[in-house]
Amino acid sequence: WIPVSLPERFAAIVPDALMVGLGGATEASIWSNYFIIDKVDPSWKSIPYGWPLSNQRFYVLNQNLEPAPTWVSGDLYIGGVGLAKNYYNDPEKTAASFIYHPKTGERLYRTGDTGRYHPSGYIEFLGRNDTQVKIRGFRIELGEIDAALERCPGVRTGTSLVRKVGERDHQIVAFYAPEYSSLSEATIRQHLASCLPDYMLPTVLIEIDQLPVTANGKVDRKALSTLAE
Repeated sequence: WIPVSLPERFAAIVPDALMVGLGGATEASIWSNYFIIDKVDPSWKSIPYGWPLSNQRFYVLNQNLEPAPTWVSGDLYIGGVGLAKNYYNDPEKTAASFIYHPKTGERLYRTGDTGRYHPSGYIEFLGRNDTQVKIRGFRIELGEIDAALERCPGVRTGTSLVRKVGERDHQIVAFYAPEYSSLSEATIRQHLASCLPDYMLPTVLIEIDQLPVTANGKVDRKALSTLAE
């Protein structure tokens, strides 16, 4: 997820630079798609994922591996010359993640991400399958909460998770790193309430100096889960 606030912050430091968003997976030579970031649409929740790079292909497919219609979410698959041959010494994982399309015969990598086609033709990133949760009957994509949190003025970076409360109930917990010490929790809640439905609003907000990350630079959700206890 590239926050919609990032291009403006970037331009303030390097005003004449061209900003290009890149996406993809390690299993497909790291980068497989791009989006040239010019003007940010106020309706965007994050910067669009974009279009495939040369000699690579990106698909939004449903459960039957058929192309998903415009605006309909589906699973993201990568094809083309960038695909890895296999996982080293792990044929079972390779077979689960690298498939052959039953109709076209094309070899594809199942990314574990979801997205949808925009009418303009580019792909909108909707998040990881493993970060989609269900709370009180509503399906929630935590990445959407994270994007809204990072759009809040005064928030440098943020993320969210779900913790279990009792036997059946769950709560959304959001973590944020402020840009200045005077940022109030009330300000953040007011901002989130203006761009998220009630069922997606965090029950708990926790201020931290910076988000913990794993060795490969991704948010360390296990460490955050410990902080949320």
